[in-house]
Amino acid sequence: MNGLSATAFYLEEQHIMATATKTKAAGPANKALRVITRRDGFRRAGIEFSGTKIIPLNELTAEQAEAIKAETTMFVVDEIDTPT
Repeated sequence: MNGLSATAFYLEEQHIMATATKTKAAGPANKALRVITRRDGFRRAGIEFSGTKIIPLNELTAEQAEAIKAETTMFVVDEIDTPT
């Protein structure tokens, strides 16, 4: 949990989720993160992950995208182009 207590970690997650609608999107609709998690049911940035998940960057805030990319429990394989 990046050195945070469970309570502080929870509050940080809630802050990210609460500001999601107020913050500019992490990228355009034709770009996405392909995320592979090592543990099903893992949550980060207000999103639950299982297996492989494709998330369009325009559905994430910059803070959410960075939290996902920084997580060591999952792999962010790459940023990919999506069909338009």
